[in-house]
Amino acid sequence: MLKSKDLIATKNLFSSEIPDTTNLNFLPDGSFRIAVDGTWYYRGSLIRRPKLIKFFSEFLSRDYKGNYWLVTPSEIAQVIVEDAPFTIDRMSLTNQGPDQILLLQTNVGKWITVSIARPIYFQKKQGKSKPYMQVEEDGTEAIISRSVYYELTDFVEQEENRGIITFGIWSSGTYFSFS
Repeated sequence: MLKSKDLIATKNLFSSEIPDTTNLNFLPDGSFRIAVDGTWYYRGSLIRRPKLIKFFSEFLSRDYKGNYWLVTPSEIAQVIVEDAPFTIDRMSLTNQGPDQILLLQTNVGKWITVSIARPIYFQKKQGKSKPYMQVEEDGTEAIISRSVYYELTDFVEQEENRGIITFGIWSSGTYFSFS
């Protein structure tokens, strides 16, 4: 397991910058944990204040090894993420077909447009295929809640490409296959 002090020698997956950790206080590894359902904990205690979770989420980043870090102006801590650090809890749709724009909202209130840069995809985790969305440039993910996933299925379209029929959804001129 990567330790907090090892962050000094790592780079962000999409960045050539190495964070300056010279004046940061390293919190013990495991101080922060995000459970499968998106619930945040600090030193084993539930963080109950949504505004505090939203505040911390602004400092969350992912390194090139897939580890999550909370890097504030004064402290740094590795965050144990059991699945994905965020959940998608709401959706909004405009237009139809290839001109359709799909917006998804995270549990911290951030709206994100589904696009090539922020795709929807399925990934097998914990033995189940689950829908995810990339929400940050560094590869940070959000799991799409069951209710939003079922809402999305109302807008699924069938497409045929080279004789293969798939089911998916359009957003920002791109077809995202659910098959």
